Amino acid sequence: MPSALSLVPGLQKAPPRDLSLPMKAVLRERPGYASGKPKLMVCINERVPTEGVSCAPRGGCKIHEAIVQALQAEPLDIEVATTRCLGTCDKGPALRLAPNNSWFYGAHVEDVPQIVDHLRSAAGEYRDWLARQPAG
Repeated sequence: MPSALSLVPGLQKAPPRDLSLPMKAVLRERPGYASGKPKLMVCINERVPTEGVSCAPRGGCKIHEAIVQALQAEPLDIEVATTRCLGTCDKGPALRLAPNNSWFYGAHVEDVPQIVDHLRSAAGEYRDWLARQPAG
């Protein structure tokens, strides 16, 4: 019987990202049309190992916990949520910040301060956007 991955063409085209590499961050500014609060989605998917890699066993849950703890010490106007898949299994652990469409691939717990720095920036962009809105 074919694995679940073979039933979804292209889901894991590449070999898993080498976790000895540093995190890759693809950072973007908040788009001008965006209207909502920033939301960081942390993948915590855990699939059967024979079906391919997934973010939870590669550190996704620990990264989420570390971000939540960091934001307890420094509350930011950011929503943090877990998700079961961001569709980048081969690059994980993966995190996505919306509405910026910023991505963090191959993240490690040690990268949380850098991720929080970007969240701080995204919260500032959101605060600036709110200040420009007409009173109403």
